[in-house]
Amino acid sequence: MKEITRIHIAKVAYDIEVTAKKELEKYMAALERYAEDQEILDDIEIRVTELLAERGVAKNGVITSADVAAVRKRLGEPSDFAPETAEAALLESEAKRVYRDTDHAIVGGVLAGFGRFFGIDPLWVRLIFVVLLLASFGAALVVYALLWLIIPPARTAAEKLQMQGKPVTLEAIKAMAGDDEMRSQAAQTTRRALRITSGVLLVLLGVVALIGTCAAVAAVLFGFGSEYSPIAEWGLHSTWWFVAMMGLFAAAGVLFAALCLVLANALLRRVWSKRTGVVVASIIAAGLVAFAGGMGVAMVGSLEEQGRLQAARQTTSVDLPAAFAKIKTLTVATDENLAGYGRIEYIVASQPRYELEALPGVKPQITIADDGQSATVQLTKTGGDTWRPWHHMSGSVLKLYGPALEAITAKNGQTVHYENDKDQPQLAVAVHEGAAFELSGRYDTVKVASQPGATTLLGIAAIRHLQVNTTGGELTAGVVRTLEVQQADVCGADGDDDNTVQVRAVSSGSLLYNGKQRTAQTLEQECGEVIIGSDDE
Repeated sequence: MKEITRIHIAKVAYDIEVTAKKELEKYMAALERYAEDQEILDDIEIRVTELLAERGVAKNGVITSADVAAVRKRLGEPSDFAPETAEAALLESEAKRVYRDTDHAIVGGVLAGFGRFFGIDPLWVRLIFVVLLLASFGAALVVYALLWLIIPPARTAAEKLQMQGKPVTLEAIKAMAGDDEMRSQAAQTTRRALRITSGVLLVLLGVVALIGTCAAVAAVLFGFGSEYSPIAEWGLHSTWWFVAMMGLFAAAGVLFAALCLVLANALLRRVWSKRTGVVVASIIAAGLVAFAGGMGVAMVGSLEEQGRLQAARQTTSVDLPAAFAKIKTLTVATDENLAGYGRIEYIVASQPRYELEALPGVKPQITIADDGQSATVQLTKTGGDTWRPWHHMSGSVLKLYGPALEAITAKNGQTVHYENDKDQPQLAVAVHEGAAFELSGRYDTVKVASQPGATTLLGIAAIRHLQVNTTGGELTAGVVRTLEVQQADVCGADGDDDNTVQVRAVSSGSLLYNGKQRTAQTLEQECGEVIIGSDDE
């Protein structure tokens, strides 16, 4: 029968055999003479409790002489590390373990801990995390929060050594304690400044996100005018998806603001607990769900709305007055409500009429001048209870049938197509800023006047003689017999990138450029360029 007594190691209570207690006291006394530092002794005691736990001796367990011998073998004898010893004897290398490196942490020490574990600079781990954060649209924050909860911090010298894969011996613990004492005060100051700066920025970001979310909800749902207030104008019954989308996006915005404020509080107060981690992870998960839900509702609602718009589109056909058959010039004007979304096609035919495919409330306005030779046409929106601000995006197509024209003008923001399936002697085209013009058919001569921001597509038309007078815009054509180009020879210091004439080929082999005969080849000038050939060539 062996006598048992009670001891405490690192504030953990154990029962111990009397003989084992004497051996342990002798060992610890020798360590105290070697260490000469109470902090090192405290770390060693913590390490002793860890080694005992590995042998199955938990709190209130019984320590035997065999346990003491095993601990001494793992830690090493003080004599092995005497000052006169040339090299420290390392009894055993511990397997690497992942810990949070709170000594070099910016937030929770997770990334710094992985840097220590893999033996690389934590800066590279942080850069990789930033890339993953952007690529995952913020989902990496959830992973970070979970790792923050799961991975314990490296508090003791033994844990810090294990984090780096170094042997946990007396010499290593002493060296670790020395390193901790020599930690740069400048590094601590830098981390403190970075922590405070990050916290303040997170507070500002949270406040801005909250204000922006509230402003967006107020502006879109309740509006600064009926045109932008779908709830007030059309009611909940017809805008359920819009309301749901805005509600989910608003929830995501509020959650993002809350996340910023919670993280700012943790940084500025230097307080982090498992409860805080759970709150952060929950906010992130809920925010991602709300944002993804908003996107899903937006897609479903948009498809439903487009389907409803397609079903509501009407096709009408109306004969035009006989006077329209005598016009020679046509100007395609614009309605600011439909600019950029309506399309007008002029098709040469013997019977003047028009066909319109559009939503209710859209109709053509055709005016014939007093001279009887010129006319103006534009699509107009009369509104109505069913009209909504985004409905113009469904597009309207007006097919206008009439005589062959001598000249046609496309005004700002309008797309115009001219088609003649018979040979036509000549056609003059004026394309204003922001307009687009397309031409198909066969023509002896086509004269084009183009303004900046205009797009002129002549590629599917067969043109013998092409004359271009351009102050800007882009023009493309197929193979022509002769080509005349007039471009500005004076412009701003940066030139004009939006002044390009591109022709597939000139069969005559010559080009008249600004009144001078040249070989038909690409010309690059300060105020514009003429490209002969395809883009590949």
